[in-house]
Amino acid sequence: MCLSNRLALVMLSCLVLALAGATPVAERIELTPSVATELGFKIDAEEDSGEIILTVIYPEIIDSAWKVSGTVVAYFNDRQEFAARTDFEEPSNKRTVFVGFSTLHPLNDAAIDIVYRCISENLHKCTLGIRKHYSVSSARTVMVRQEEN
Repeated sequence: MCLSNRLALVMLSCLVLALAGATPVAERIELTPSVATELGFKIDAEEDSGEIILTVIYPEIIDSAWKVSGTVVAYFNDRQEFAARTDFEEPSNKRTVFVGFSTLHPLNDAAIDIVYRCISENLHKCTLGIRKHYSVSSARTVMVRQEEN
């Protein structure tokens, strides 16, 4: 075997080993009104005294395979730049997460992710340990949808 073939084989082997040990990227599912209803989420946004409050009530388990493992709250400033994030690894027994932010700047916004981890050993449902993020990516979008209905 010539040197270039060996080098190619070593590089291919390294790539295969790296991919085998890589952690898969978590799937992100946007919680549109229909998806939220289907999966058992309740989403509400209300504006009061210059503040928007986004509330998400989430199921503990989805499809008997996915168990909630944490929540993430993110804020975006008036230039739509990521401003702050809070992770909660231990979900509340109340299964509710909310965020409030000022409407002083018309572009301020917030998002909530509910993180679920696969707890099933049934490979048809999911791979054990893999994560899914169920997301409400904009409190303002929720407000607009509610006003339209």
